[in-house]
Amino acid sequence: MKAIFRHFTLSATVAWLCLSGMTVAGTNVISKNTTIGVTNHVYDGESLIVSNATLTINGEHAFEDLILAHNAKVTHSAATTSAEYSMAVTVSNLLLIVSNSSINVAGCGYRVGRTFGNTTNGAATGRGGGSYGGMGGVYYAADTVNPVYGDFRNPNELGSGGASGNSYGGGLVRLSARELVVDGAIRADGAAGGSSAPGGSGGGIYIEADRISGVGVVTVNGGNGGSSVYGGGGGGRIAIHYGEVSGMVLTNQVWAMGGSNGSSSAGTVYLRP
Repeated sequence: MKAIFRHFTLSATVAWLCLSGMTVAGTNVISKNTTIGVTNHVYDGESLIVSNATLTINGEHAFEDLILAHNAKVTHSAATTSAEYSMAVTVSNLLLIVSNSSINVAGCGYRVGRTFGNTTNGAATGRGGGSYGGMGGVYYAADTVNPVYGDFRNPNELGSGGASGNSYGGGLVRLSARELVVDGAIRADGAAGGSSAPGGSGGGIYIEADRISGVGVVTVNGGNGGSSVYGGGGGGRIAIHYGEVSGMVLTNQVWAMGGSNGSSSAGTVYLRP
């Protein structure tokens, strides 16, 4: 009952704050775009409410509570050809994502023509889609895709880019919380490359929670190919380790689909109570 009481108390606080624009002692309200870098631990150990803003979190951080409300978005920086980014967030109590908010690192993984290790070696070529948990799609015999990689039980990698266009791979989110409420979305999807390009692969999501609930979704879908001759990205990897599920049907709300076109394949979903 304690966890449920805390959920509704903080939800009411969020609604009140969003309407009034006021703050509560001991709670940090982020209402403008903000970046918490790898070495910035100013907010660690605090309760955060993100409201109508984008919060970029890079690296490992720990918060008391993390609340996303009123079109809030939490993401990490996009990879470059020389750097990789991800987020690993530990929340001591409640991580709440309301229905119009998200943790979203879609397209934040490896760039076009790059794969695991941030290298071009073995990456997709021609019109091939990116691979991670599932294989990227191909259309012509000369197209190639990178091999799948990573551990389905412990996703810890970025998704791979497709061969051309804007087909970036999905990013990497690792979350640990006492109570996780997903009424919005957690996404690490691959990007669609465009009308004449393949798709990037889905990225990685790893979740540990004592209790998980909500009506939202968790996705690492591959990006769509631009047409039937451009391969979709392969699905990424999701692993959810949980103690209790309430009001959430994980098999219906958790997806690692391959992108459309080019016979891409689904990624992996691992659910362990």
